[in-house]
Amino acid sequence: SQLEDTLASELATFKAQETEKLTEKLQQLKATNQKEAEEQLVELERVFYDKKEELVQAVVKEVMRKYGNS
Repeated sequence: SQLEDTLASELATFKAQETEKLTEKLQQLKATNQKEAEEQLVELERVFYDKKEELVQAVVKEVMRKYGNS
């Protein structure tokens, strides 16, 4: 019947619109997660570099303490 056809058509349109909205939201979430992961990686690299420098300085200090400037 025409009512069933109209209902089926409207339901299909609604499903398509909702799927599109969810797809867009998923893409936004993926982009946000990617950005956060990149920011965390940059921060980890910075902390690693800082700790590496601290270790180098501690080793130099210990060598100087143990062996002096000679």
